[in-house]
Amino acid sequence: MKELGSTGLQVSPLGMGTIQITRLKRRQSIRVVHEVMDLGINWFDTARAYLDSELRLGEAFKGIRDRVVLISKSGKQTPAELQKEIDESLQRLQTDYLDAFLFHGGDAIEKDSFLSPGGILETAQKAVEAGKIRFLGFSAHRPAVALKGLEIEALQVAMVPANFISREYIDGAFMEQALKRNVAVLAMKPFGGGRIADAPLCLRFLKGYIGLFPCTGIERPEEMAENLAVWQNDEVLTDRDREEMRRLTEQMGARFCRGCGYCLPCPEDIPIPTVTFLKVFSMQMPGDQVITEEHDRAVELAKGCSEYRQCVERCPYDLEIPDMLKENIRFYESFSAR
Repeated sequence: MKELGSTGLQVSPLGMGTIQITRLKRRQSIRVVHEVMDLGINWFDTARAYLDSELRLGEAFKGIRDRVVLISKSGKQTPAELQKEIDESLQRLQTDYLDAFLFHGGDAIEKDSFLSPGGILETAQKAVEAGKIRFLGFSAHRPAVALKGLEIEALQVAMVPANFISREYIDGAFMEQALKRNVAVLAMKPFGGGRIADAPLCLRFLKGYIGLFPCTGIERPEEMAENLAVWQNDEVLTDRDREEMRRLTEQMGARFCRGCGYCLPCPEDIPIPTVTFLKVFSMQMPGDQVITEEHDRAVELAKGCSEYRQCVERCPYDLEIPDMLKENIRFYESFSAR
């Protein structure tokens, strides 16, 4: 066990993300959680937005709540909505408190009202004072937002993307400042949201970073056992590993949307990150959450893309977004026809 930043919480080196278990039958998902606990994993990440993930965890931890560290998130941006979601999370998780609560996506942090009296932060802090939350933090998909989050003393846990293609947080100013402040850094998307198939390679890469706690989404306990074995052995990156990372980065980098949203707004109202993530959604979510009216509308809008290319000019990763939209439209239509 390791201390999670400055929180004093003792956690396993890897945690479990719980979006993927929503694809399983309820009883099977609870069995997976218990078998992962038997491996020594004791922290679990969920969110109000992760379908019925909280409900499944609440059932799984009935009677054993004191054995786990629970993290949940909300993206609500008004005090009343935030308070409602915190209370709903507690109810769904069948617990009196969250070990950590994160402002989901960091959008709330960007608002001028975040630090205002009676604002979002104060609402969450009152939940801390009431014993409903132990520690506050944020998740972020944009480095600028993550850096802003580090400036707020009350936020002691951060969750950011980290893999050998998305290195902008762990190789930049963010990680340096997080270590200086002793903010706990949870690594989401260690396998690129399922796009990087070589999990052992991804974990060997992340092992080289001090103070990083990867959150690995799995469906089978065997996957977590394999992840844990890689993390705990003495193997380090080899020259062959580095060559493979270079090859995959060159191959996938031009199709690797980070979801940062810098491409928006689109003059034709295309929700670009939604469309470019459709294939990733299919790897994480149940099929009925992939084929939805919202995604149908997004794809129809994307079909009308006039390729004005403002999105390409804005993208900090030089992605050929019109081509990515076409790829995901083809994928969605094929997935829908199954």
